[in-house]
Amino acid sequence: MISVIIPSKTDAYLERLLLSLERSSPGQWCAIVIDGGLSEDLRVRWAHRASFVEAPVPFVFARALNMGAERLLEHEHVVFLNDDTQVLKGDLNEAVARIFDKPHWSYIGLVGFKIYGGCGLDEQRVSSPSRHPNFEGLADMQETDKTVCFVAVAIRRAAWDSIGSLD
Repeated sequence: MISVIIPSKTDAYLERLLLSLERSSPGQWCAIVIDGGLSEDLRVRWAHRASFVEAPVPFVFARALNMGAERLLEHEHVVFLNDDTQVLKGDLNEAVARIFDKPHWSYIGLVGFKIYGGCGLDEQRVSSPSRHPNFEGLADMQETDKTVCFVAVAIRRAAWDSIGSLD
């Protein structure tokens, strides 16, 4: 099972993301939502899949993500999703496991998932949802020396523990 950390203050965005996670990985995920002002109705509706942690004011992105990471079990990989994302293709739980559980990919510390839509790193952007990689082979991965956009990323637990929280 995968735990995802999601900072959010917009019910409609979060609802769409959580529904996409349920389609992608039915019953195989839970969310830690850093709540910047969500409705009580939404929190009650998703309480079976998400824990909600109140975000301090002023909202600081890195602080919110760190708050979520602190609530993970010590063996869980760290997965961050912006609330305005959706899983369009594949099983997110399976993709993270496939990447991080392969011994020959043990050098990979951080994965920025491909994004259809707005993304500041060209290498992370795809032109169509049907072109999303399925992460079955190394050809689906590419290394970059550029800053990865934190729209949708997974960080190997050993890398997170070694480097520490976000600044």
